[in-house]
Amino acid sequence: MCLGTDERGSDVYIPFHSILPMVNPDDIVFDGWDISSLNLADSMERAKVLDWGLQVSSEASVIDISY
Repeated sequence: MCLGTDERGSDVYIPFHSILPMVNPDDIVFDGWDISSLNLADSMERAKVLDWGLQVSSEASVIDISY
């Protein structure tokens, strides 16, 4: 985030999270519960809750997750 300029006219930047505390994306955990026997990838597709691009990009990671 640009705060302005210094005495030489150069832009001064700080990380946005210094102004507004945020969760580190590495600390976010997605989980699901479903009473069906579908794996998580098939459940995501059926629920139509997540964006299609996100489903496609995460399918390889969640295909074998089932309970």
